[in-house]
Amino acid sequence: MSHFAEQDWIEFTRNKITPEREEIMQQHLDTGCETCWKDLELWRHTLEIADREAAYQPPEGAVRSVKGAFAHCKPAGARSRMREIAQLILDTFQQPVLAGVRSTSSATRQLLYKAGPFHIDVRLERLPGSSRLSLVGQVMDATESRKGLHELPVVLRCGEQKKAQTKTNQFGEFHLEFDPAEELHLSFELSREMEVIIPLSGFRTHDGEVIWI
Repeated sequence: MSHFAEQDWIEFTRNKITPEREEIMQQHLDTGCETCWKDLELWRHTLEIADREAAYQPPEGAVRSVKGAFAHCKPAGARSRMREIAQLILDTFQQPVLAGVRSTSSATRQLLYKAGPFHIDVRLERLPGSSRLSLVGQVMDATESRKGLHELPVVLRCGEQKKAQTKTNQFGEFHLEFDPAEELHLSFELSREMEVIIPLSGFRTHDGEVIWI
């Protein structure tokens, strides 16, 4: 039994063939050709995925975080360093809740980010008797036995406004205190040519409540 080519089934799925050609291909399917049925289902599924991707809209919070992280960039035409948003690889608020535990809140929130060979460990805690947060972190170079990067500028911004700044110590550690707010992000000036950005946001529970720790 002869089969139709994949390009034929792509055109069949997209309704890009003549009625005569469509009838011939449908008759072939009606014979029970398993190979062609599999090809047709593959391209139907691929088309459905493509349609969903075209209609996808990122969450508003994610858009605000990215815009806020790059709001302080230099205008077009000015020489600026390369900027990279660090990849979140661990968030203790995103870990599965143990059976029988209803609350996701905790006294401490631990986050781990990766940007190229660098790992950035961040711990958030609420200051006792205050709404302010304490942020303790460490920047390490994974290529050098997790050596800490010292004298590294660390800046906390809310949109374009600088809220706090510090530098890492000899072990790559740093400490900042701040009030919770939208569009917060950390920036690390790794070199004159490279800056790494970490958007900071509260954690939204299933009930819609936004909490930081």
